Amino acid sequence: MLKGIVTSRSTAASIRLAVSLAVMLAACSPAAHQRPAGARLPAVAAAAGDARPACVQGEPPVFKVSVPGQAPVAGNRQGALVTIVEFMDFQCPFCGRAAGTMERLLDELGNDARLVFRHYPMPFHRGAMPAAQAAVAAGRQGRFWPMSRLLFENSRRLDEQLVFELAEQLQLDMDRFRTDFSSQETIATIEADIQEATRLGVRGTPTFFINGRQAGGARGLDYFLQMTRPLLAQARAAGGSGDALYRRLVACGYSERRPTTRQEERRAEPEKIEIRQVDIGDAPSLGPQQAPVVMVVFADFQCPYCARLNSTLQQLLEQYPDQVRLVFKHFPLPFHKQASLAHEAALAAGAQGKFWQMHDMIYANQRRLEQFDLEGYAGALGLDLGRFSGDLAHHTFAPAVERDLEQARQLGVKGTPTVYVNGRKLVGARSLEQYRQVIDKLLGGERP
Repeated sequence: MLKGIVTSRSTAASIRLAVSLAVMLAACSPAAHQRPAGARLPAVAAAAGDARPACVQGEPPVFKVSVPGQAPVAGNRQGALVTIVEFMDFQCPFCGRAAGTMERLLDELGNDARLVFRHYPMPFHRGAMPAAQAAVAAGRQGRFWPMSRLLFENSRRLDEQLVFELAEQLQLDMDRFRTDFSSQETIATIEADIQEATRLGVRGTPTFFINGRQAGGARGLDYFLQMTRPLLAQARAAGGSGDALYRRLVACGYSERRPTTRQEERRAEPEKIEIRQVDIGDAPSLGPQQAPVVMVVFADFQCPYCARLNSTLQQLLEQYPDQVRLVFKHFPLPFHKQASLAHEAALAAGAQGKFWQMHDMIYANQRRLEQFDLEGYAGALGLDLGRFSGDLAHHTFAPAVERDLEQARQLGVKGTPTVYVNGRKLVGARSLEQYRQVIDKLLGGERP
């Protein structure tokens, strides 16, 4: 037995019972409780000046789940004994149900607990990403939890228009909200949560980690109380509270989930995909012309998932400066009424040597893409406004956009973003780690 830790048969049995209570989980996608195979455990750590280690592996296993400084927190922010980290999707009906359960759980646990919110918008929920952006933007004005409640209450009809109506209902500073909603910082915050969820093996929502131990699905209050009480006793025995205690409680945790069965290994592998020849032509690009990995991105400037992907692509270019070339192709979707002109504006800026600067400015201002707005961005970039406005008025670059659209149709592109990595088609705004996995295999000479 580790010094300073109270462990007993009843405590261990209670934890095991909590994990095995429900036969089926209610979730937007099933989340497995399986012990990682082959993972090496780090040494048990203790806080400075405290020789008592607090982290004890058992069932369910402990995971080292971070608590970012900017993450929304409810409950006892500084002195909690139990930290509950939740990964949620605002369009997931089970998450809305679980949010109410978490409120009741915090009431039951009082000052002993804190709840940390992390974003995990599922790709098949089209309103989930703008809802996450709205929650982050509201949080910058101290209104994350009221916005969160409204988003869950309206989960069946979430879209960009609605989240702005909800922001007005909360009487937020709308100019600031618009800026924060579309900012790269907001997208990066959500992407960081998605990356951590992917690393931890989260495959559905809602998923919870209670002092590092995973619980998935919209279960009832009794389940969470039964799981939490032995962990609360363990935390009291360890001594301390807040961040320092939490770090000790998860210090021996797994840093990532590893496949435990051949079935899981197959799920973890990139899907087998057809390789297509994608003509680059004179499309705008970043990175070395002779880079061994070429990523051709078909994107829509009004698509929130494309804005989210843009942050990931920037990180890839930073991490693979000599190995990756990024090529941009235009694919404005017909239901995004301002997208076509925005794509023409990017090409008009490109004719004056500022394509990528306009590209980034448009993504940062997705809700402001009228011609007046685009001309304002051109002025901010120091472009020749007469030439730029003339190109927009005469639709000088509309044929170039149409050529990309026709190429996309021939390739079978149906939505955005769609990325071809050395001809391998990947659909959707995938995580940084997923792209890295494909790129690393290509650089290593393997076929993904």
